[in-house]
Amino acid sequence: MKSYSFFFFACLVSFVFGEPYPDTLHFRQGDFIHGQFHEFHPSQQLKWQRSDETPSLTFPLTDLHSLLINKGTPLKQSPHRSTITLSNGDQLSYSHILFEKNQVQLESDLLGSLVVPLDLVSSIHPHPDGEKLLYHGPYHAEKWRSLYDPEAYALLSDDEKEPFWHFRGNAWYSNSKALLQCPVQLPLKARVRLLMEWRGSISTSLVLYGKPYQNEKPSNLSKKIEDAYDTGYVMQIQHSYVTLQKIYRNAKGVVRLKRMITNSPSYPRLTDQKGKLEVRSDLTKGKILLFLGDQFVAQWSDPSPLKELGNEFCIKHNNYSKTAKLKISNLTITHWNGIIDSAMSLTHPKKDIILLANGLDRMSGTLKSITDTHVVWDNDYTTLNIPLTEVVEIKRASRKVLTPSSLSKKSYHFMLGTRDRLTLSNPISQKETISADSLLGPISFSQDYLSEVFFSQENNPLSHWNDQF
Repeated sequence: MKSYSFFFFACLVSFVFGEPYPDTLHFRQGDFIHGQFHEFHPSQQLKWQRSDETPSLTFPLTDLHSLLINKGTPLKQSPHRSTITLSNGDQLSYSHILFEKNQVQLESDLLGSLVVPLDLVSSIHPHPDGEKLLYHGPYHAEKWRSLYDPEAYALLSDDEKEPFWHFRGNAWYSNSKALLQCPVQLPLKARVRLLMEWRGSISTSLVLYGKPYQNEKPSNLSKKIEDAYDTGYVMQIQHSYVTLQKIYRNAKGVVRLKRMITNSPSYPRLTDQKGKLEVRSDLTKGKILLFLGDQFVAQWSDPSPLKELGNEFCIKHNNYSKTAKLKISNLTITHWNGIIDSAMSLTHPKKDIILLANGLDRMSGTLKSITDTHVVWDNDYTTLNIPLTEVVEIKRASRKVLTPSSLSKKSYHFMLGTRDRLTLSNPISQKETISADSLLGPISFSQDYLSEVFFSQENNPLSHWNDQF
C-alpha cells in the first residue's frame, strides 16, 4: 500500500496557516487531504490541487476511498422529487416520464433525454412522499443546530469539550452526546422517516413534538433531553429494545418522564449497522407507531396526549462507547393519513404492484403505460386509468427485472445532486463535464452535480470515520 503521509502533512500545514479548499480526498489506508478536485484522467487517475501556490498532484483511483466535493453540497441540484430506481440500485430523478413499448423515456436534469429498457427498471416513484411534505433532507446545515452554544463551548476546558455533530454529504455524523435539533412543526398526524447507520452498538434517542424548555438560565451545554424540553415524546432506540416516554413538567417545574404502554413484547435486534426507521403518530387517537425496514414493530398508546405541541424534531446519539458512531440521512417528514399499512407486500415475483397516495389502495397487476398525467394499469378484473398524482410507487415484478452482473472492481459510486446516484466506471473529465460508462451505457453530466464519490466497494464513510469531516 502506498503512503501519502507527506501530502497529509502538507495539507495539515495548509489547514493551520491558510483557509483550505472545501474538497476532501480520502485514501484507502485512512489518510485524507483538503484541496480542490480538478478532473478524472483517462488513465484512471484523479488530478488534485492543494493550493494555488503548489503544483497539481495525481493519484490512481485504486488508492482512493472517497472524494467529497464542496463539503458534500453540490453546486447544482435537481428540484424534482420523482425518481426511478434501476436494477442495480442506481437512482435517477426526472421531470417527465413516458412508458410504452417496453421502454421508459425520461427527461432528467442530470442526463437530459434518455431511454431506459423496461427490464432494467426496478421501481418508479412518481410521488414518493404521498402526503403533504413538511421536510426532506438534510441538504445543508441551515436550520439545524446543536444544543451546544459555540460561545459557551469555547469557555470549556479541553477535558470538558466534546465534538459537535458533523455535516457531510447530505448527512449528519456524530460521536458525541450533543443534541441535534431541527425546527419542524409536526401535525397531529405525522410521518417521520430516516436512514440510520452506525458503528458499534446503536443507542439513539428521537424527540417528537419537542417544546424547548423556557428556563431563565438555559443550560446550553446540557446532555439530557429532559433538561432541554418542557414537553414532547422521546423514543429510545437500542439494539435489542425500544421504549417511548412522554416528557412533561409538573406545577413546580420539575421534569417528569412517563413510559408509554406498548402492545409489542418483542423487538427485532438491530445488528446490520444500518436501518430504515419510520415513526407514525396520530395524537387525535393518542397512538405512536414504529416501523423498521418497512415492517411494523410496535404501537404505543397515550390515554392523555399532549395538548401543547412543540415545533422541534431532535436526535441524540447516546454514545456509551468511545468507538460508537452514528450517521443519519434521508430524513422525510410528512402529514400522515392515519392508515396503517406496510410496504413489505410491495414485492411479487410475477406481478407488478402499485401503491396509491391514500396509503390504503394497493393493487397487483401489469403496468401498461405511463404519461405525465396518467398510469394505465391492468389487473385480473379491469383496466384502470389512474391519475399520476395519486401514485406513490410502482414496484415491478421481480422476475421481470434483469439482474445485473456483479460490479466490476473498477466501478465507483457517484452521488450527484441530492437524489441521483449512479454506479460508473471509466470516468473521464472533459472541461466541466464528466463522461463514464453506466448500466445504461455511456453517459455524461455536468461536474456541478458532483457531491461525493466512493471508490471503494465498501462505501460506508463510517468505516473511515474522521472528525475533520
